[in-house]
Amino acid sequence: ERGAVPSIGREHSRNFWLTEPDGAPIYVSPAFEEIWGLKTQVYYDNPGVLKESIHPEDRERVLKALSKPALSQFDEEFRIIRSDGSLRWIRDRAFPIRNEDGEVYRIAGIAEDITEKRGLEEQVRQSQKIEALGRLASGVAHDFNNTLAIILSVAELAKSQTRNPKSRRDFEIVEKAALGGARTAKRLQDFARKREAPPPAGPTWMTSSPILDLPPFLYQVLCDPSGLSSP
Repeated sequence: ERGAVPSIGREHSRNFWLTEPDGAPIYVSPAFEEIWGLKTQVYYDNPGVLKESIHPEDRERVLKALSKPALSQFDEEFRIIRSDGSLRWIRDRAFPIRNEDGEVYRIAGIAEDITEKRGLEEQVRQSQKIEALGRLASGVAHDFNNTLAIILSVAELAKSQTRNPKSRRDFEIVEKAALGGARTAKRLQDFARKREAPPPAGPTWMTSSPILDLPPFLYQVLCDPSGLSSP
């Protein structure tokens, strides 16, 4: 008889349901009202209301799974639109109940509200994306900064070796552009490190330029001053 299983399914996030093989409702637990936002009587009077509540983007997939003869394989996650217009994620599973002759005479199922679980999973996915983007940004900034360090060092050395005012201005333009690039790289590094603990204090290689670790001796080996000439 409909509604004859009142002691089953008291959890607010899990709705226990029981139907005839043709889908005619026999029982839904009180959690139905909490999950769907509908009175149970609405479902008993109009079973089609469940299919209508499935999100349009998920409906075809779910109905196709429901139409399979072996409902023991039915285990779907989908969205529903509640009576108040809000969305919820549902995991619905079905289990055929057979009689002594092996014939299916009831279908039992559990529809669970997994909205919170899906929200947490999405947060984890977004966090992983940001972490991966941070690693990429860090790698790009590292390579970019090392290149800028060499450019800046060559420009500084070349400027110190020339007496031609125009050449010095040209090298100063190169220095200014390299320092601007270094500031961009630093912003990338700041983004990459925003979720990381600060690095431990300790000695680091320092240069006269606000860019990455470049040992001072590199200034002496980057180019041969004898190869420079002033126009």
